Amino acid sequence: MKKTTMITFLLAFILVPTIISYGAIDIKSAVGIWLFDDGTGDVAKDSTSNKFDGKLAGAKWADGKFGKALSFDGKSSVSITSNEKLNIGTALTVVAYFNATDIKDYRVIVCKNNQYLVRIDNPAEGNKMSSFVNLGGWEPRASAVVPDLNKWIHYGAVYDSATKKLTVYVNGEAKGESARDGKPTANNDPVTIGAWGTGSYFVGTIDDVGIFNVALSAADIKSIAD
Repeated sequence: MKKTTMITFLLAFILVPTIISYGAIDIKSAVGIWLFDDGTGDVAKDSTSNKFDGKLAGAKWADGKFGKALSFDGKSSVSITSNEKLNIGTALTVVAYFNATDIKDYRVIVCKNNQYLVRIDNPAEGNKMSSFVNLGGWEPRASAVVPDLNKWIHYGAVYDSATKKLTVYVNGEAKGESARDGKPTANNDPVTIGAWGTGSYFVGTIDDVGIFNVALSAADIKSIAD
């Protein structure tokens, strides 16, 4: 995420105890924000008041798009313990910066098993940036472009049951969508960054991950990515 945007956004948590908005974004809609600026240790701190800190499993601290980030070597991940707030309601937004160095297989950015999945497809499926919500089945997905290697890219995935759409944003621009409607079944699975369970590991660097329990607007996504 754009660091100046996120700093302003997070200050609202600290300075104002009631519901306020940052632009059109209700700050209480932020379920978790992992800026990965810790730089040391085996915990990636959640910057929201929820404190859904992530446990590093082999991921290494590295230079990021902004400040620090986490590097993933194809066998590492970050795990965030399950919480009711991490389940999808009627809407969801996931955002992150990534810099992929290898897309020879599925490369997952963020996943909550049987709920939502943000990844790069494998070569057989076109290597596109694809997002999924499980509404009695994962398909149809929303797919966008093939990402460039060794380049920072902002990824946004937005599900909105009100509009019955799942949309993929690339660098703040809507690049793909699918028709989706419903509410996934809640579960107790963790959220993982950089993997889906024990597979589909990411190779490269991930920075500034955010999960929101609302469908952010196109303008919101643009402001975060710019």
